[in-house]
Amino acid sequence: MGLHIDGRNLGLSPFESEIRRRLWWHFISRDERAAEDHGLQHPFNPNFISNVDLPQNLHDSDLYPEMKQLPQPRVGWTRMTMALVNIEIALAGSRLAQLIWSSSGVPPEDTRAAIIRNLSSRVEEILAYCSPVVPKQRIAVRVARFLHRKVDVRTRQQWQTLNHPNEPNFLATEEHLL
Repeated sequence: MGLHIDGRNLGLSPFESEIRRRLWWHFISRDERAAEDHGLQHPFNPNFISNVDLPQNLHDSDLYPEMKQLPQPRVGWTRMTMALVNIEIALAGSRLAQLIWSSSGVPPEDTRAAIIRNLSSRVEEILAYCSPVVPKQRIAVRVARFLHRKVDVRTRQQWQTLNHPNEPNFLATEEHLL
């Protein structure tokens, strides 16, 4: 199907290109989560997926097959908000995995923490316009922040295990979960 190639590079319409982006990134983010749930290392290389642009923050109703160009991305919550958070989490996981596999040893904790801070910033940027009064938006914020913290705790434990294999594993504290 060639989903790993951005539709724009294949001469496809804006609608088809955006739908392919959404599908591709959904597969990537789900694949990363499935591997994590089964205790496997990160399954993909970010260089392989860099050809596909991220999907736009648009409502499904903003897209139609006859469109000549994509509208400007919306500012605020859309049904793509949680998908965009999942994509950012997958990209951060990929960057962290790349650090471990491409270096001659585990990079320092500061490097891991910087990627997690960047992830936090990106997630909060995406969630900035969500309203805590609207149930769908409130749950999106809660789930997104939980997933971000999960990545932080999981990778902190991995880093500690790789850097200090003979010491007891890192335990999550309230500070790490808030």
